[in-house]
Amino acid sequence: MEGTARLQRLFTLVAEAKVLVSKAQVHCMILSVLDALTDNELQELGTRHLNRDRHRGILDRLSQTLAIDSGAVWQVLSQSMAWDLEDYASTYTRLKSAYEDAGSPEADIRAELHHHPPDSLAFLHHAALSSWRAADEARGAGLGLGRWIIEERDRSTICMGYLVAMGMAFPTTVTLLGASMEQKWRNWQALWHYS
Repeated sequence: MEGTARLQRLFTLVAEAKVLVSKAQVHCMILSVLDALTDNELQELGTRHLNRDRHRGILDRLSQTLAIDSGAVWQVLSQSMAWDLEDYASTYTRLKSAYEDAGSPEADIRAELHHHPPDSLAFLHHAALSSWRAADEARGAGLGLGRWIIEERDRSTICMGYLVAMGMAFPTTVTLLGASMEQKWRNWQALWHYS
């Protein structure tokens, strides 16, 4: 059953990537790689975990087709296959319930997360607390995208649940990129260069 679900999630991920490729005029490595996969390659990657040796042919073809280093293709695919094909639905449901049950004031949570759209956005990428701060990115490449932890577990769960409830939880990198464009996050194009 897990293999079938993984394959379905991969087909869905690639379909979403193709939609974004058609909408956006911004280059993004993960979208280019996912868009270039053939149906046979999807079938293979959806049923067998990515392996550098076993899938050398896929990596080399993508590298040649996209004119990028095969190491870069490996990095993008291995990250995507490791995290984007996980099922976060039960995690998100549990987090949202914890937030709703806690009754914490929204203003307190927003302050703790430094969530002040459109300048500073907190979100879940997969199941990790993350942030995008366009002003920090403007000071230097790589400064705008961050990940962090809240040490107190209960508080962390509540804050993460808040993000789920607010629609700021993204189970895949593709859904994160799509939301940043559609919601017009400040300087969203720069965020795409990290994917």
